[in-house]
Amino acid sequence: MDTVETKHQTINGIDVDNLKSLIDTVKQDPAKGMTHWRVASAWQNQTKSRAQVECFVVGGETVLRKFSLDIDEPLELGGSNTNANPQEYLIAALNACLMVGYVAQCAVRGITLDSLSIETDGEIDLRGFLGIVPAVLPGYAKLNYVVRIKGSGTKEEFAAIHEAVMATSPNFHNLSQPVALKPPSSSCDRKPGLARRPQAALPPALAMHSWGDSSKAGGLVCPLTRHGGGNGGLQTTVPRSPENVAASFTGLTPFCRRSASTPGRIPRSPTSPLGSIFDNVWVELDT
Repeated sequence: MDTVETKHQTINGIDVDNLKSLIDTVKQDPAKGMTHWRVASAWQNQTKSRAQVECFVVGGETVLRKFSLDIDEPLELGGSNTNANPQEYLIAALNACLMVGYVAQCAVRGITLDSLSIETDGEIDLRGFLGIVPAVLPGYAKLNYVVRIKGSGTKEEFAAIHEAVMATSPNFHNLSQPVALKPPSSSCDRKPGLARRPQAALPPALAMHSWGDSSKAGGLVCPLTRHGGGNGGLQTTVPRSPENVAASFTGLTPFCRRSASTPGRIPRSPTSPLGSIFDNVWVELDT
């Protein structure tokens, strides 16, 4: 009996057939899409700590995985500078999560990427962390980031992909919306899917704005604006409905168009289908 091999379509290193199969599975059985994540950290010495990953849960099934992350602080902040510090891990986690979103969204649309990079930065006033001035925030008031992307897609396709990533990225949500902090579970066997207490009355933890270099040769800087209510620079978020989430996988109405008055820069859209606390997000399309 002959064995028939099925060759899966791979784009940007992503198995598109498996990804689409996962999407279909979760559509048919939402319980299959419930995940639970856990990291346990232990102090090592000075400002050093080690974070251990043992497993995660997906669709009620525990998947074992062994990873460790070492964290430290710079010499100037009391550490020994042997590893990246918590802020750098936090920003790296945001960048990595967004990166996965761009790569996957391009793959399901059949767009091949040539390059993709994300740079994020922000300022923390140590007077808050050190307890010198109680009114000073201990963390970020805003984060700035720029995405540089080059591939076979058009400006309109990349605009739709950007909207989709902003609507579906877990870490974009985690950093831009209030998330209740509760005592962690003691076991990876805990069943995921517990409802979170509504936090609508709380203000956003931070506001993300943007920056970019429109003068870079061969590049196109694209401010993709998402409509929301203004609060002195902060914007409230339109609730994400199942229809909005579904739309992010099928593409959104393109709104990127070149401005004759400002060559190399695309004007903001007056409205966008999805809300965000973002004011402007700069996406540089290498052409």
